[in-house]
Amino acid sequence: MINNNCIIQVTMKQLIITLLLLWAIPVMGMNHDVGYLYDSRDYVTCEIISYGEVAGLNLWGFTDFYNEQRSKKPIKLSNYFMEYRLSYNLTEIGERFFQQNSFELEAEYNGMTGNGNDLMRYGFVYTRNFFSGGFVKLRWHPLDSRSEYHKQYSLIHSIPLNKYLSFDGFYDYNVIADKSYVWVYEPSLVYNCFEPWSFTFIYRFDGYVKDKDGIAVGVFYKF
Repeated sequence: MINNNCIIQVTMKQLIITLLLLWAIPVMGMNHDVGYLYDSRDYVTCEIISYGEVAGLNLWGFTDFYNEQRSKKPIKLSNYFMEYRLSYNLTEIGERFFQQNSFELEAEYNGMTGNGNDLMRYGFVYTRNFFSGGFVKLRWHPLDSRSEYHKQYSLIHSIPLNKYLSFDGFYDYNVIADKSYVWVYEPSLVYNCFEPWSFTFIYRFDGYVKDKDGIAVGVFYKF
């Protein structure tokens, strides 16, 4: 059971990033989703997702604040992970050829708790859009800023099942410099019943952590 004594510890870097996101709402016309998730591995996540267009470029990203897994102590959101993607859409160059498809150049920033954990990735994104409003994305990042990483392949999808329910998810296949690999994936069901609220049910697998998989439920508010 979760202890109700919730203490949020925020570093200066986390605070600056959060303030920048809030500043971006009126200035850049960004959209934001704010969510709370509880994971079966006894940890919680507060998440800020931001997306929109900046100077002709597409921006999408999120920041997660979370506590340690299986922690019996009061919840301290002292860890963070962030991922922000800036992409340039090449579709307009060959609109007749692409039609329902798009091809983008992408730069991605990853940051997390601790020193020296920042990472830049560079690559390409292919998107197939559907008339139903769904999409499938294939991403390939052959270049990065750290020598121990080499490549990342990703599949991202959002598939409407009916008016309110969609099957969303991502699947990251990370190739490390020593030729080993790590999977991270989160297929989810999203229920959009009361706009701007939505509810989500997620299976989480993270090959980077000791307790690798769990089930999460959450609620999000869009503004």
